[in-house]
Amino acid sequence: MALTEAVQGLGTSQALLTVLSLALGIIAVYLYVAGRYLPEGAPPLVKGEWPLIGPTDFWTRRWDFFKEATKASVNGNFTFHVGKHVVVGVSGDDGRRAFMESRQLDASSG
Repeated sequence: MALTEAVQGLGTSQALLTVLSLALGIIAVYLYVAGRYLPEGAPPLVKGEWPLIGPTDFWTRRWDFFKEATKASVNGNFTFHVGKHVVVGVSGDDGRRAFMESRQLDASSG
């Protein structure tokens, strides 16, 4: 009930549009800033990320994205976000070994 009174109190549609635009802008800035952390020791972040969805090439051209991100990084490892999750891409023998031998990445344990 208080929400409908507040909306009716705004009066014109221009005021309502302004309030909604500001709210969406604040939410977008929060999502952009809040999702930009990297854990300590993580590889460098890839360029071209969007808030919430991450890099669009990951969704549309996955293998090309992997090859380009590997080439752009110094050691072949890279980081990007998918939503609030941090994804680390590894390549080469050392990356493969770390992925296969890591106890924290055991797929059978969930």
